[in-house]
Amino acid sequence: MERKAWTKREKMAIVLEMIRGRKNVSQICREYGVNETLAHRWKEDALEGMKEALADKRQTRHTSFEGKKYRLLKVIAGQACVIELQKNIID
Repeated sequence: MERKAWTKREKMAIVLEMIRGRKNVSQICREYGVNETLAHRWKEDALEGMKEALADKRQTRHTSFEGKKYRLLKVIAGQACVIELQKNIID
């Protein structure tokens, strides 16, 4: 038996029908000819993707900025040490 290559649109249609809940999952899967386990996996993946898409990005940006700031401060501190050492060598 040859596997069907499901398009994104087909997967979305199946998952949306599952979420709507107007039909039971078995009925939806029979109509589309998809395995129930596979359909449930698509639904889980879709819901996980929604969580990521709707996550508060401000916290991520802030954390990223803090990380860059910390790395730059380390570079500056290192350069300050080198300058002080060079001053001591010259004196």
